[in-house]
Amino acid sequence: MSYECRLECSTTTAQKVRAAQLKAFDEAHEAFEKEEERLDHKIEQSRRPNAAWPTEADYKPWTDAKDALHEAGKALEE
Repeated sequence: MSYECRLECSTTTAQKVRAAQLKAFDEAHEAFEKEEERLDHKIEQSRRPNAAWPTEADYKPWTDAKDALHEAGKALEE
């Protein structure tokens, strides 16, 4: 394999990896926004008289989405 081919192949591979990282970040960001919206709605509902406060179970999907977004962001920085 020539040097030019190796350089081109490695660049293509790097571009594919970067594209996959960006896609993962976008998906994680979208999931986070969805969970944040869901949690905000739950918090709004809890402000009504006699409404239940959000529980740890209500926060868990948001926390998981936040952690996934953080990890996807770290992968982009590498």
